[in-house]
Amino acid sequence: MYFFRAIVCSGLIICWCLAAGWAWAGPAGVEIRVYCDSQTMEVVSEGRVLHLFSVQLGEKGCDKAQEGDKKTPIGTYRITWLVSQGKVCGQGQATIKGATWCREQDSALVLGGPVPANQTCTEELWRPGYGRHGVVIGLDYPNEEDKAGGKTGSCIQIHGSTRKGMKSGSAGCIKLLDQDALTLCQIINPAETLVTITSSRQMKIDLK
Repeated sequence: MYFFRAIVCSGLIICWCLAAGWAWAGPAGVEIRVYCDSQTMEVVSEGRVLHLFSVQLGEKGCDKAQEGDKKTPIGTYRITWLVSQGKVCGQGQATIKGATWCREQDSALVLGGPVPANQTCTEELWRPGYGRHGVVIGLDYPNEEDKAGGKTGSCIQIHGSTRKGMKSGSAGCIKLLDQDALTLCQIINPAETLVTITSSRQMKIDLK
């Protein structure tokens, strides 16, 4: 009887937490590692690989230097925002069709409209190309180190894609299949998870 009550009470606590909008605790210390040479992404928790995903990177490769060069940056980045259709990630913001953009000036998320006339928004985050779940994760490129090195660019993201979209490179973003993007967004902690992009897996090992 006590065991049964414990299960019921636990269930009530979980339901109350979800109703209150609490995010379910995911794995501890999650890192995202992207390797340009193999076009793969590892999701790592405390040294253990949880997931290995295939990705598509910039059409012109990696080591982004300037806006429009169609390259994916190399470096370590923080997550600045997260959106998905219907908030299926369980965290972040829900995409608003026709009114969710990435702002060109500072890569900030613009949610809701209309957009002020003095702002240029180049990324329409509700587009079908992002896949059914529409997962888009913003990164802080260019960060202070990039800016100090004279690097430019905006709206570099990790985002979902259709199977058709995975057949070609991106304009600099990191693309992965829609379902993989959903898996990813449900286990990361946007406030803590770091994204490290390197030329090769060997380089990541050497940097430790």
